[in-house]
Amino acid sequence: MNGRSLHPAHPGCDIPVPGDYDGDGRTDAAVWRNGTSYIQQTSTGGWGSRNNGITGDIPVNRPAYYNS
Repeated sequence: MNGRSLHPAHPGCDIPVPGDYDGDGRTDAAVWRNGTSYIQQTSTGGWGSRNNGITGDIPVNRPAYYNS
């Protein structure tokens, strides 16, 4: 993903969920772990996280507009 790496990684727990989380039109590096997405935004280079599920959930990573 654009030469960037995600640390710390948890093999077997992290699920890659790249997407444009900051709306700049570029794909942000991200992983989903136990209900939380860890995202490195391309617009700032900074890291953030979002709680969006619980342990045992399976993330859905497909382009869509969910605010309708």
